Amino acid sequence: MRLGGVEFVSRSPDGMVKWSEQALPIYERLDDPEGIARSLHYIAEGLRDSGEFERSAKLYKRAIEIKREHGLANVAGALHSLGDLSLDKGDLSTAERYYYEALALAPEEDDVRLQAYCLAGLACVAAQSDDPTTAGRLWTLAERIEQQIGFRMLHAERARYERTLTPALREEDHYRAGVANAAELDPLAAVADLLHR
Repeated sequence: MRLGGVEFVSRSPDGMVKWSEQALPIYERLDDPEGIARSLHYIAEGLRDSGEFERSAKLYKRAIEIKREHGLANVAGALHSLGDLSLDKGDLSTAERYYYEALALAPEEDDVRLQAYCLAGLACVAAQSDDPTTAGRLWTLAERIEQQIGFRMLHAERARYERTLTPALREEDHYRAGVANAAELDPLAAVADLLHR
């Protein structure tokens, strides 16, 4: 299973699916719900990156069911991945819903990093919804969380979001206004405010 994780970090979809599909029956024989859920998640990630959206969505949802049924952590991470999948498909309202669900769960799971990923996803939804001010504000809040806790989004994930947040968009006055607004906010307080709206 660790090999599937390595492929996940390096964004090698075929390798991720291959190693995780080998691990899945082993975890099933061991009756290990955490291993099963993790394997399903990695397979779903690989399928999403390969464009197999429907099969990917089913596996993400099954992983979430297992995690909830057994009280396992990182449900928020799987919801965020469903948001990314919906964004890839161009289904902005569904992407937004999943990002908000994940964002609401992230503090309960004590996952500050995931809050940055959710804000990045929501910034992309705003950009594709022709709302550059919100896109600039949310992306800047995501980057400020990165700075505060000393981490960077995985390169492949950042690249995925930055393809939507193009240099041309970043030069728009409305986008810059959003950036300026976010520069004055405490990012985690802004997340809490966002969730209370």
